[in-house]
Amino acid sequence: RKDFIFDPYQVYESAAMGADAILLIVRMLDDGALHALHALARQLGLDVLTEAHDARDIARAKALGAALVGINNRDLAHFGTDIGQATRLAGLLNPGTMVMALSGIHTAEDVRQTVAGGIRRILVGEALVRQADPASTLRTWIGTEATGADTAVPPSARVEPSTSNSSANAHESLVGRGVPAEPQIGKSTSPEACHRLANLKICGITARATARLCADLGVGALGAVFFPGSPRCVTPEQARLLFEGLPATVARVGVWVDRPADEVLAVARAAALDTVQLHGSETAADCLALHRAGFRVIKVLKTTGLPLLAAARDYPPEIGILVECGTGSLPGGNGAAWNWREAAPLATQRPFALAGGLTPHNLPAAMRLSGAVAWDMSSGVERAPGVKDHAAIEVLARLLRAGTDVPAACPPPRQPFLGARSRATTSMSHPQLENTNIKSVVLLATPRQMREAVPHTAVSARTVLQGRAAIERILDGEDRRLLAIVGPCSIHNLDAAREYASRLHRLSAEVADALCVVMRVYFEKPRSVLGWKGLINDPYMNDTFHIEEGIRMARQFLVELAVMGLPAATEVLEALMPQYIGDLIAWSVIGARTAEAQTHREIASGLSTPVGFKNGTDGTLAAAINGMRSAMGPHHFLGVTEDGLPAVFSTTGNPYPHIVLRGGGGMQNYDAASIAACEAALREAHLPVRIVVDCSHGNSNKQPEMQGVVLQNLLRQIEAGNRSICGFMLESHLEGGAQPVPKDLSQLHPGRSVTDPCIDWSTTEALLREARERWLMVDG
Repeated sequence: RKDFIFDPYQVYESAAMGADAILLIVRMLDDGALHALHALARQLGLDVLTEAHDARDIARAKALGAALVGINNRDLAHFGTDIGQATRLAGLLNPGTMVMALSGIHTAEDVRQTVAGGIRRILVGEALVRQADPASTLRTWIGTEATGADTAVPPSARVEPSTSNSSANAHESLVGRGVPAEPQIGKSTSPEACHRLANLKICGITARATARLCADLGVGALGAVFFPGSPRCVTPEQARLLFEGLPATVARVGVWVDRPADEVLAVARAAALDTVQLHGSETAADCLALHRAGFRVIKVLKTTGLPLLAAARDYPPEIGILVECGTGSLPGGNGAAWNWREAAPLATQRPFALAGGLTPHNLPAAMRLSGAVAWDMSSGVERAPGVKDHAAIEVLARLLRAGTDVPAACPPPRQPFLGARSRATTSMSHPQLENTNIKSVVLLATPRQMREAVPHTAVSARTVLQGRAAIERILDGEDRRLLAIVGPCSIHNLDAAREYASRLHRLSAEVADALCVVMRVYFEKPRSVLGWKGLINDPYMNDTFHIEEGIRMARQFLVELAVMGLPAATEVLEALMPQYIGDLIAWSVIGARTAEAQTHREIASGLSTPVGFKNGTDGTLAAAINGMRSAMGPHHFLGVTEDGLPAVFSTTGNPYPHIVLRGGGGMQNYDAASIAACEAALREAHLPVRIVVDCSHGNSNKQPEMQGVVLQNLLRQIEAGNRSICGFMLESHLEGGAQPVPKDLSQLHPGRSVTDPCIDWSTTEALLREARERWLMVDG
């Protein structure tokens, strides 16, 4: 959408209208609006063309992290045009940035001059519209490129490829759009290209030569169809011979429609398959039964049936999901392209594969619009039903490899669309010696895969870094403000959490001269016995424990919070969780129940955030003080890397541990005498005398109205000259109090805590404003 975009509504509107990209003009937007609109567009799956005109604009585009920058030869201030402006400024951009020349290009000589200056893409509109034969003019311009550069073609003048599946058409249409002209079989390629090819499935294989070609190209999965009505149907013996001798990295998938489980198992075993794909009305129980028998399982969901998100929730993470439109006379995609955006909401919940009308021509658009991590293609690479077009498959492979020519060894792909492999076929352990109390084991996305699926933006990264730096300055005594960690006891409803965050963000700006406000965002809850363990552990609060979905939802919320400009605080509970969400956290805390644990002290020593240690549940300080001393020192411990590999981590120690007083054992420890005793204990241990006080928990006897009493007492101590108190914590929500988790989840209040009782929003506002006023009287 090439328009003057200045409001978030226009971005949402563009996505709803089916746009692929939007234009953001640097000069007409301040930094806040520019970053916010760019982040919103990327979250909605839109590409962004960032327009600049001079060196100052270029610097702002670089700070934005813009991947595609258009340099306007026309100065919008006086509309003068300089055809060399773009080529002069292009060198100021970061290496790897895609650059495009805009405006002032009217002739073949203009094109030649632009290409000679190193710019390979141009955006042209008026100059073509005014031509009697735009297509002929365009061909003449492209013909002037002696270098063969891939000059961009405006959508209005692009000649769309034929819908024929012939190899000639496929080759002609894709080579010349930047796809390498020579086959890449056997050549090394980048990990990213390997993963893309590994997450491609070619279905309906009927010839061994086709299976071997796909394996040589690096295709990750091949499908054999056992549905009698399909022209691609094969027998179990034929399928076994098709896949015999292929590398173990190639998944062998069988496709069925509403067949009994015993029949599916018999055929899968006879054909030596490792994965079953079910296109009918099979239930989650049916899928799990096949999974327990040792097979990976893919369940096909159709956008024409139940709402996609609701349907997907019925299937646990160990079951792979494939989405198709569900139209046509036969099960499967029926070669019909559809609105792939309909599948996009599922990408925020779990990885999935896409099918239906995919061809080498439209796969890039389908990849971008759907958010799928894998793609299932059959008729789109055929020259006749059941007869694969080898040239088209090679073009498809080159398309997926395009632009990734950095030599590297291919790591083993995760292939999340296949679901998890049952331990029944992968474990070499003795069943009587281990895992005797383990019901199931489900593979998760690695931390790297999760971060790639829900990435930082330039704005979110800046929020986190600035938040950490501000907290460090407060702990160092360089920033005289009070640290205010405020938010729900736990997050159970993301819409309510977004509303709360929006209010807190506005309030934080109002009190920013006295308080550094950080939102308390707890996705994990320690339980003394049993109970709901938090949104990550059980995001739907129904004992389904879709943990991977919970991690993805938590990460998405933290990105939104950081884009808003509000730093986040959380408790470190699950040992692996910092690898998944730690890059989005500004302040961490080790809770009262885990402050004594060696594992959590080791983790704290390596955290990139300042970290608080709460005193013990009995109210004593020893666990927290010893935890601080331990966290400041180096440690060596076991963990997993971003790629999910076991490793030994060696730390330098965390320079910013501090104590958090929360009461306990029937005692409060926020009063002046308790603060003085804490100061003395910290000095004796040769630790920094910096104290954060939790106004809830034992200090309020879990009576939310008492939190205000605790805070006011702290403010009186500060007014009396105390300088060791550097912050406070409040448990706050939209509504006051707490509620149990009902059996009927529709009865839940979205904005009321389901764990410890909280103060309501109006009380939160009053307390933070009072804290600001009283602090300014002291520090002013």
